[in-house]
Amino acid sequence: MTVLTKAKELCEAIVQSDEFQELIKTETILINDIDAQDLIERFNKLQTELENLFRQGKKATAQQFSELRVLEEELNKDLSAGPYFKAQQKFSELLSQMNKMINDTIQLKNNIGTARCTCGKHTL
Repeated sequence: MTVLTKAKELCEAIVQSDEFQELIKTETILINDIDAQDLIERFNKLQTELENLFRQGKKATAQQFSELRVLEEELNKDLSAGPYFKAQQKFSELLSQMNKMINDTIQLKNNIGTARCTCGKHTL
């Protein structure tokens, strides 16, 4: 079996995972909730404004930070957005764990490109 065949199997396993299925389910609910969409838009707009201020070397006001915290709390409590963001975080954690496994498995032994798997028995 080729690496690409295994990669395709991994992709199929990912989309069948509980984490991905929960993400799709909560995303569908979120897409159909206009109020939650508005809340996300307001949060994203304010967050972008604060990031732009930071890039320009300016400081945001305490009121702006407070407003951002309030919007974030509202998002987390929202019946559509809250579950979506939790599902998104769980899925991201799954992907991070997979990435770590891949990186841990393929470690460069030295600068000339010889690699070994983490068991130390196989030179790649």
